[in-house]
Amino acid sequence: MNETSSSILETLTGHVLIVDDEEKNRELLRDLVEEQGHQVTEADHGEQALASVKKAPPDVILLDVMMPGMDGYEVCRRLKADPETAPIPILLVTALKERSERLIGIEAGANDFISKPVDNQDVLLRVRNAVYTRHLYNTVQENYEEVQKLEKEERLLLEKTLLGSIKILTDVLSLANPTAFCHASRIKKYVGSIAKELGLANIWEFELAATFSLLGCIALPATLMDKVYTGSKLEDSERKMYLEHPKIGSDLIKHIPRLGNVAAMISAQQKKFQRSAPDSDLKKENRIALGGLILKTAQIFDQLLGATLPTADLFQQVEFKLGHNVPEIIEALRKLEARIERKVMIRVSLDTLDRTMVLAQDVRASNGVLLVPEGQEVTFPVIALLRNHNKGIGVIQPIQVTTKSGPITETKGNY
Repeated sequence: MNETSSSILETLTGHVLIVDDEEKNRELLRDLVEEQGHQVTEADHGEQALASVKKAPPDVILLDVMMPGMDGYEVCRRLKADPETAPIPILLVTALKERSERLIGIEAGANDFISKPVDNQDVLLRVRNAVYTRHLYNTVQENYEEVQKLEKEERLLLEKTLLGSIKILTDVLSLANPTAFCHASRIKKYVGSIAKELGLANIWEFELAATFSLLGCIALPATLMDKVYTGSKLEDSERKMYLEHPKIGSDLIKHIPRLGNVAAMISAQQKKFQRSAPDSDLKKENRIALGGLILKTAQIFDQLLGATLPTADLFQQVEFKLGHNVPEIIEALRKLEARIERKVMIRVSLDTLDRTMVLAQDVRASNGVLLVPEGQEVTFPVIALLRNHNKGIGVIQPIQVTTKSGPITETKGNY
């Protein structure tokens, strides 16, 4: 023990509860511990001891064993059974010498024993050590609670940072490549439905991977994205360029905390899926590879959905382009397709666009340049983009939209 610990032991005082049905025994112990500066509380039976501990938990308890009614063993058992009082050191004061009696005390949870007739120095040393033990426990508990508080604050900060990073990346994608963002918004819905239908854990990872599945497309020309999503034939150089977007997107987000799996799923979306066994449970497959497969499936489904194919042909084409036989995913897509709403289009002016709407047509500038593609959810960045262009070269109006909040009245404006 170092000098600092010895100094603390010599000066440390605490609250001592003395429990004994005989007043002369309590008086003897009280005089001893008070002389050392400890605060003393007394109880003359078990029930009173339990009530006293509940009212003002002591630092250490000197507990007589042989008492009428509830004996010291039972008092000890009850205190040690309660998580709030279990850490309090209990010193059993007993005249019993038999090994079996001491074993009962140990079984009840006693921390130490003091033999009757008591040795004054023995009592003082054991009380001092017990108070010191309680002091250390309280210090550790306070530090633990402080660490827990700091960890909680840090976790909240990281979550806010993560959500903020996601929002910024989403807005950047919507402005830099609105075509890609539009399709990514729909892909997120498809992926979330598939993951839920398959009973996968942490669906948020799959949905975030879908949200950023086309993030790498910010490095691609908008004309290339138009060709991809209209089914136009790509030149070899264009195909090579397009196939690079998963790696670009993955590299952009892999260093964001907690998005390691998301980045890996994005990178895996163009890779071939190898199922461990024909009848294996998809929930037990490699999570990253499965995430890449779901992303690829949702993208193919999104590209084909607008082709107005008969339902049977739609799913045959998905399976053909996917190149995998994964009936669980195809079945999840069938259930999803049945739930897709067919909304009625209405026309609104640019001034009346709001975030409850979804564009039902491509929005172009007056010179014919595509500004925002069909299917894009209306966001603040989208509204700002269109209004800024309208101040310059102008935007073709009225704009056909659907609404996410139910029917709205067609509006008129200065088109």
